[in-house]
Amino acid sequence: LTGLSPWRHGMLGYGTIAPAYAKTLPQTLASLGLATAVVGKTHYGWNKTTDKPVSHGFQDLQIYDGEGNGFSTGMEFDHYERWFQEQRPGQNPGKSNAMTWNTWKGGIYEYEEWLHPTAWTGDRAKNKLEELVRS
Repeated sequence: LTGLSPWRHGMLGYGTIAPAYAKTLPQTLASLGLATAVVGKTHYGWNKTTDKPVSHGFQDLQIYDGEGNGFSTGMEFDHYERWFQEQRPGQNPGKSNAMTWNTWKGGIYEYEEWLHPTAWTGDRAKNKLEELVRS
């Protein structure tokens, strides 16, 4: 994101990412007139005040971070969770075998495959690339 090593930007372990950096690659690319987008997991965080993901310079974000509980009452209510609730109102997208999204354990996903976050991310990424090619 910054082009700096962990020793230079200060994030030496897996922890809270900085709310902002002085300069990021997406900001640099956008300043050159290029479109910047991210689809899927970022772990940048969700700004509850603006109800948007932290962008770190990306112009377009479609986020599934897996940090929430699938409902608007969670730690964050990301784009995937909102979409899932449109498809299956009141259902928990993470209910499969009471697993968390970041577990190493395997299990059967209880919904149709097209509802899985990986399918959602792939579909959104494909659509975004097609949109950028047309523009």
